[in-house]
Amino acid sequence: MKETYNYDIEKQRIFTEDGQKKFLEIRDNIKELLTRAGAVMLYKAIQVKLDEEWFGIACVERLVELGEIIEISQINTMTQYRVYISA
Repeated sequence: MKETYNYDIEKQRIFTEDGQKKFLEIRDNIKELLTRAGAVMLYKAIQVKLDEEWFGIACVERLVELGEIIEISQINTMTQYRVYISA
């Protein structure tokens, strides 16, 4: 049986040494995309050589928690099509 996404589990990985490097890579990618376009879809935000999509989603959620980006998607938007802007 395939596991489902769990932010609390994936978030813990962000605070490892390797996780911090990947988190910063995603953050930098998002900043660049926001500078060029003003908004970014989640699937574009995490397209930075990640092994695991769930970890990328957790990084984006963490950036929202930190107040660096804001989600502006409609309520029923599929995860990969969620849209974010600068806070």
